Amino acid sequence: MIHQDGYVIHPELWRDEWLDLDYIGSPWPLPTDDYSYRDEWGQIVRVGNGVSLRSKKLMDLIATRPMVYHYNNNNEDGQICCWNRQWLISQGCKFATFEQALHFGKEVELPENKGKDTFLFHSI
Repeated sequence: MIHQDGYVIHPELWRDEWLDLDYIGSPWPLPTDDYSYRDEWGQIVRVGNGVSLRSKKLMDLIATRPMVYHYNNNNEDGQICCWNRQWLISQGCKFATFEQALHFGKEVELPENKGKDTFLFHSI
């Protein structure tokens, strides 16, 4: 999924291993509050972002779930990566690790990705 402010900038950095995943997006920063970037169990989620690669399996599954507002936010990446994450995992979906996401994309500059090229970006 691409946006007008997020798309592939380094196609040569593509990794076939990403096709084994059901979701990969850019890494998220550590939260500065007690509710952001957390799954339905309260665990911190470090991989998200709307500009992402998603499997048909994941998209078919998430389409069966009602969208529930959380903290006045209904972004689809939050629905997938946070609020339905554990359910999607229980259905066999595989999410990228933080390390994989560091190579995939960049939405914000983090200490772990500072100065590194990535496959894509999202409005950095």
